[in-house]
Amino acid sequence: MKSDRSGYSALCSSALLCQRCGYDLRGLDAAGRCPECNAPISAALHGEQVEFADPQWLQRLAKGSRCVKTGGWSLALVCGTWLVPLKWLDVPSPLRIALGAVAVASVVFFLCLGIWYLGEPDPRTKDREPTLSHRRLFRSMFAAVPLTLVMSLVLLRTAGPAAFCVTQLLGAPIGLVGMVMIWAYGTYMQWLATRVGVSLAVTRARDYRNAYTFSWLLFAPAVFASWLTGGHPICLCGAFIAGIGMLAFGVLLLSLPTYIADGLQRASAAAIWNWSAPDDKAAEAERMRNVTAENSSGGDCH
Repeated sequence: MKSDRSGYSALCSSALLCQRCGYDLRGLDAAGRCPECNAPISAALHGEQVEFADPQWLQRLAKGSRCVKTGGWSLALVCGTWLVPLKWLDVPSPLRIALGAVAVASVVFFLCLGIWYLGEPDPRTKDREPTLSHRRLFRSMFAAVPLTLVMSLVLLRTAGPAAFCVTQLLGAPIGLVGMVMIWAYGTYMQWLATRVGVSLAVTRARDYRNAYTFSWLLFAPAVFASWLTGGHPICLCGAFIAGIGMLAFGVLLLSLPTYIADGLQRASAAAIWNWSAPDDKAAEAERMRNVTAENSSGGDCH
């Protein structure tokens, strides 16, 4: 038993990062706990196996996937209740617009919150993550989306040549930033699906990301060509088709968290058990010893 423990502890001689804080655990007893955050060192021995990752991190990822799923179903509900029934009930147009704006705002809130949670860094490698990682790229750019939407609405409400010039000048950079953000998001979701072990989500993340990028590469030249030619029908048609492709594959990319929601929930539950199992087993063994001792003492009395 002693030799087994020595061999088990020897596994800590190589680079070993704590699953919760990233502390270097080399040289420490694998049966102990991290001196920085009290996380079990045994969990770090499993590396990137998601079932042994930080349960709090996995719970935030699972919460993000549930928010995205809620936002998707809410969007379908909004389209069904706003576009059809309210029209049949002769609801005044201003009220329809107000209700629709509130509903759409709630849907956008759930989607944004969910994607933000999904971009939570892995505490194990947070301090060693590259500056321009896919996760950091899409999360930092995603934070600028609300500001971009507000600025676009202000420009649309402002008439005149100045607003038109500003829109033209900002259109290309904003479009490029959006494309990079979606590409980084798709790549990150592919990595996350790979780690969770959902092969279908891995394949779809790769395909949707590549299709969106290809649609954007067609859309940008078509828009520029239509501007140069004064709205040539072929250029406008190409821009319209590519724009529809961008919209469709962008929505499909946003739906990716729904594919890994169940996997994240299972991984979170498994991680909670793997982290707490040693303590639970020790407590259960102590309880059984006490019960056995009480039964033995009771039998002696008789």
